[in-house]
Amino acid sequence: MKVRVRFTKTGEMKYIGHLDIMRCFQKAIRRAGFDIAYSQGFNPHQILSFASPLSLGMESEGEYFDAVFNSCLSSEKMIKKFNKQLNDDIRVISFRVLPENAKTNAMASLRACKYRVSLSDEVFKALCEKGKPENLWWDFLSQPEITTERKTKSKLLKADIKPLIIGGKLIDNAIELMLCAGSEKSLKPISVINAFFESLSFPYSGEEAFLKGLISITRLDQFTVDKDSYLSLGEVGEIYE
Repeated sequence: MKVRVRFTKTGEMKYIGHLDIMRCFQKAIRRAGFDIAYSQGFNPHQILSFASPLSLGMESEGEYFDAVFNSCLSSEKMIKKFNKQLNDDIRVISFRVLPENAKTNAMASLRACKYRVSLSDEVFKALCEKGKPENLWWDFLSQPEITTERKTKSKLLKADIKPLIIGGKLIDNAIELMLCAGSEKSLKPISVINAFFESLSFPYSGEEAFLKGLISITRLDQFTVDKDSYLSLGEVGEIYE
């Protein structure tokens, strides 16, 4: 059976890279004695497929991987058995069985991600000195183009990122962003914050603020598209009783 697992990544685990997270779950599955399916061939491996890798230093409330199990317990029991093998900074919160005819995995069906960018008191104060934060944010999003530098493998390119911003709002001292994601088109939240800070002539970029701990970024969820609307990857499939 095909299943989709949702997990959180917080605290010290935000400094653990994607490959190590994959290894963490592979080991947890073996320790828990789950009846997971393995690939065929000379080097069999667990059939796991993770959604979009999370940037180092970011926390998340909505990470996903798909797997194939030969058999499993109820969703509630599978979650409990998973969490016995994991530490408090990485927790499984959902276990759903996908339709047998599901043709795409979490990564292939991914179309958008939602983020929360929390601003420190220092950054929020600097923002207030420029004007009313809500108005500054609205003016930024209302521009006909939002141009910033984007890194490729070989160089920096100027690009208009506005078409990749699905939505965004500033609430108190946090910015919520809904951004395109997936193999076809994708935008990182730090690119939006870089452009926002640049528009305000801040003395530092969004990336510098992130590295200095002046802002923190949490991925809230990941989405696919269903009938022209965004659907959480965690809502696909059924709870197994």
